[in-house]
Amino acid sequence: MNVALFADSQLGKKVSEIISEDIPQEKPQELKPADVILTSNTSCFAITSKNNEAMGLVRRYAMISEEIFAEIFSTKFSFQNRILVRIYDDKTNADGSSCIAKFDAPNAYINIVWDENLIHSDLCMALSDMLLKKIVFTYKGGVAHEKIPLWLGLAFAKSLEYNVRPNAIYNSVKEAMRSEPDSLETILRYDVKNVSNLQKAALNSYWALRVLQGVLPSAKFSEFMAIAINSEEVSRQMEYLDVNMSGHGSLSLRWRNATLGELYSRMGGSMMTMEASFAEIKRLLVITYENDEGVLISVSDKDIWEHKDNRRLAVNMQARILEIKALMLKINSVYFDALLELGRMYQAVLDADEDVFFESKKACLEDFSYAMKIEAKSKALLNMDEDLLKKQDASQNKN
Repeated sequence: MNVALFADSQLGKKVSEIISEDIPQEKPQELKPADVILTSNTSCFAITSKNNEAMGLVRRYAMISEEIFAEIFSTKFSFQNRILVRIYDDKTNADGSSCIAKFDAPNAYINIVWDENLIHSDLCMALSDMLLKKIVFTYKGGVAHEKIPLWLGLAFAKSLEYNVRPNAIYNSVKEAMRSEPDSLETILRYDVKNVSNLQKAALNSYWALRVLQGVLPSAKFSEFMAIAINSEEVSRQMEYLDVNMSGHGSLSLRWRNATLGELYSRMGGSMMTMEASFAEIKRLLVITYENDEGVLISVSDKDIWEHKDNRRLAVNMQARILEIKALMLKINSVYFDALLELGRMYQAVLDADEDVFFESKKACLEDFSYAMKIEAKSKALLNMDEDLLKKQDASQNKN
């Protein structure tokens, strides 16, 4: 498999760009002649290269990948027939890419061209994908490694990316919060044929793995992973999670609540900026649901009362109220009242309380408009201060 397919457009930094950022380098080994091929083994990988620095970094990535799999599966893996990783300084792969991974059971190979074109996400995908296939083939045999769900492969690759670059986690949280997350069933059904945005799918897959690990007891999580790897029907996986996931309400509601809880917990304790708070309320003002034909319908404050009897919308509205409750701990105080009234408005729809609905809707829009004006004035004042400082600096430079 050519892992260049999974290059992350936003996080797709080149390895040469990140080596000096936040990845501690291993202590260099004794220098050897350039024509000597160096070798280094981990529990699961056999790495060869003439480049000592490249070998040290890839070895570090390989070991972290092994640690991630050991944590998820509660087992430390080790192979006599290791995954062969060959690092070249200038040899071009057959298709011109800098990283190619191939699993030819029972052997696994990764060819890496260590140049300025090597993409960080490609390297992570190659290592994690080959290790996942190796584990599944070793324990399941046959063609089980060919049936691994896409979401699992994406989740493990992202896990490696975020473990070697922890600061990228915060950016992934912000990106996940900016868009409506896919449903649990949609994530479990990910396939290269039905996924149009691999970057979004990878983010959703990563958080799905972390949320499942957090909400399921250890034994139940292990059981679910076995079910997923065995490629059992998604309906069977959903039934298992419905029975074993803690919480109240439907599975989709519990899943949404658990995902949001995980995301908000990663945001840290600081208050959101006014700009971020504005964007969140604007997003929360629109709710979507699927009609009987499977068409996605968007509903806003303008027409939500007309849909008050729609059961599918009601489920999503309950989830939206949970989002609002969680967000109240983070929202900028300027937008707090607008968020509070938005929650009251949605609750009034669920309660079919027309008086409270129109009262809270009016208050929400007024508070939202007022908060926007305060934000605009604040920005104007900041711009004035910046202009004044620039004038003062110019004056001092003249003197």
